Amino acid sequence: MKAFFLAISFCILTSACNSQPASTRKETQGPAVTPIIVIKEIANQTQEDLEHILGLTSSFQPLNQEELTVCKNCQKYIYKNGLVRIVYINDMADWITVNPPDSTPVRDALPLLGLPATPPDSKTDSLSRWKGVHGLKEINVYTTPRGTIDYILVKSFTL
Repeated sequence: MKAFFLAISFCILTSACNSQPASTRKETQGPAVTPIIVIKEIANQTQEDLEHILGLTSSFQPLNQEELTVCKNCQKYIYKNGLVRIVYINDMADWITVNPPDSTPVRDALPLLGLPATPPDSKTDSLSRWKGVHGLKEINVYTTPRGTIDYILVKSFTL
């Protein structure tokens, strides 16, 4: 009986010694997300500053009715061939819209902005919202009926 317990103990010890320590094991994660923009470099910057980061604007876009009710003297510009739209309020990049590729999962929303993934403060079927992330007023991720990202709207410092 003593030999049996000794044999079992030996098996347990050798299998424990052969396993990798937790610090050296590779964890299985999804592929790394390449940011479309680094929001901390974009928010609250002037159009001239953003030309150095995003390049020249692709085009100017008139404000829609909702945007006009909030800000009559704002301008909206499109960057990166439509991937990024920025509304400048008081000449500063404030409302930043990012249009990721189709079928991008919601869990990748913050990494697409160059931020670490964290759970949203609130969530519905069509909207995930983070408030006060890295000094930003809010980040809204609007989702499609399939549960993927339709677009991301970052409000830097105003409504």
